Parts: sequence; structure tokens; C-alpha cells
Amino acid sequence: MTRERGEAQKGYGPQSFSIKYNNAATNDPCAVCGEGTDLRVGPELFLRKDSWEPVCYRCGRERAPVLAACLQAFRDEYEPRFGACPECGRPGEHMGIHKTNWFVCSVHEVCWFAGSGLFSAWLKETEEDWELRARTMYGYREVEPLHHPEAIVAARRRDEELQHRKLMADLGPRPRETEDPADIYS
Repeated sequence: MTRERGEAQKGYGPQSFSIKYNNAATNDPCAVCGEGTDLRVGPELFLRKDSWEPVCYRCGRERAPVLAACLQAFRDEYEPRFGACPECGRPGEHMGIHKTNWFVCSVHEVCWFAGSGLFSAWLKETEEDWELRARTMYGYREVEPLHHPEAIVAARRRDEELQHRKLMADLGPRPRETEDPADIYS
């Protein structure tokens, strides 16, 4: 049963909402308007910190635009629509070749196919644009992208750890510890 939208929205200011980790995908009714929420597993918008009453995206944007924007920024970063690099977990860069849509990670020289005819930009592009992109992708390894947020976070952690290890190796061994700091330079 849907509550009357005007009546249900009374008294809900931005402080009435919070972002919490939701552990079940559901379509429970919105605590503000009563419509379905279509919740995913992961961060979602809820009514009050002490409540698990879900809030739909529309009510979130209307009543708590800053929180809704934060939630959307998180989704854009950790739930890339077209997948993420399996090596580093970062969203790929789009490389359209005619009607086909590819995403690439130039750092790891990998690419993945996302579909055909997804964007209309190809209508304004030239054969030279497509040839340049095809040359850029030449030699890239085709991979299966990551889609699940936990897998993306794990890949990013692995990549950061590898970057740290590489940096430490480039710096070389630590100077030996001595009684006299001047001995380090002798």
C-alpha cells in the first residue's frame, strides 16, 4: 500500500537519512514515499542511523542530495557499468571502433568487449578515429572484466600492494642501523 507522497514526506530533512551497508537485495517500500526501492547489496540510503527503513533513489535525491550524490559517486567508482580491469579493479577507458564498444586498461594492456551499438558517438567518428583506436589496442590481451564490487576492491588492494612492493624494491635496501648516524655515509 502506497502512502500519500505529500503526507509521507513531511519532516524528513537531510539529517533524517544515512548511508549503511545493505546485505540483501530487496524491493522493500521506501520509508518516505512507499514506492519500491530496488535495493542492491552494498551501500544504500536508509531513514535515520538507528533504522533499517530503506529510501528510494528519487526521495534520496529530493531530500538528501549530498548523500545521494555520495552514493552515486561510490557506485560510479566501484560498480562500473561496463566492468573493471581484473588486474587493478579500475574502470576501463572506452574505445569505440565503429559500432563495437571496448573498454581498455592501458596500464595493464588488457581490453574487454562491452557490446555493440551502445553509444551513438560512432555516427560522428571517422575511419581514422577507429583505426587509431584499433592500433592502440593492438597486442592488448582480451580479458573478462570484473563486475562485483568486492572483486573490484580486492583487485585494487592487490594492485596497490604490488605498486608498494615495486616502489620499495626501487628504493633499495634500508640503510643499516649503527650506533653513530655518521657511519651511514662512510
